[in-house]
Amino acid sequence: MADDIKEKVLHVFDLLDKKMINTKIARSVTAEIFETGKTAEDIIINRPLKPCSVPADFAFVKYSDALIAKVFKEYPEVLESFKRNDEDARIRITRAALRACNDADVKCSMNDLFQAANRYINKSKETENVESQS
Repeated sequence: MADDIKEKVLHVFDLLDKKMINTKIARSVTAEIFETGKTAEDIIINRPLKPCSVPADFAFVKYSDALIAKVFKEYPEVLESFKRNDEDARIRITRAALRACNDADVKCSMNDLFQAANRYINKSKETENVESQS
């Protein structure tokens, strides 16, 4: 069991080295690993995020959709990672969402962000199909 916890904590340092999480998140995730024995990904993905502001021009769109549009516009590499279904794509989206909000809190859950990312990609595919038919 101790080796399992050790590996999970070492993985947090890997995420930190890859700049996928910041030190504040690394500290809280490490503490939760010791408390629950969960993996870093399970902790990060299931953690609710708190409020952050979205530009007024996105006000007519659901918050998570507006935020994911902003994330994918500012960080196109995150969009490509998500499209490829990379192993760390969800963590990349979460980190990019925090960066897009200047590391303030985000007022939607991570699951809302991931669903919004899927909607964004599906909408992009529909737009490409319509354009290709024209």
